[in-house]
Amino acid sequence: MDGMDISNMSNMSNMSRPGPSHGNDISNQGFAPWHLGNQSGTDEVFMAAQEAVSAHRDSQGTFHYSMVRTAQGEVYQCSSCKRTYVHKKNLLQHQRLNCGKEPQFPCPLCPYRATQKVSLKK
Repeated sequence: MDGMDISNMSNMSNMSRPGPSHGNDISNQGFAPWHLGNQSGTDEVFMAAQEAVSAHRDSQGTFHYSMVRTAQGEVYQCSSCKRTYVHKKNLLQHQRLNCGKEPQFPCPLCPYRATQKVSLKK
C-alpha cells in the first residue's frame, strides 16, 4: 500500500463490508423502494389504454383497430373490414398487405387471384 496516507487507510477498512461504493450514507437517497402490491387489474387497464392510444393514431397512415371481447376472449378487429384476429401482428399484416387492396398474385392456371403467394401453392 505504497503512496497512501492515513486518511486513505481508514477508508480502506470499510471496503471489506458489502454495500454501496458511494460512501457510508445508509439512506440510499434517489433509490425508491420497489412496491409490488396487488396490481391485478391495473396492469390490464393500463395496457388496454395503451392499445387504445396506439390504435387511433392514424393522421400519418397508422392503422386503426379495436379490441373486441368475444366468447373466445379478446380479439383485434380491423376497423375497415371488421375481420378479427387473435394476434395483433396478424391484424397489422392484414392491414398492411391485404385490407382494401385487390389480390396481387394471379394464378398461372386460371383467373383466380390471391392476396398471399402461399395460397397459390395449394
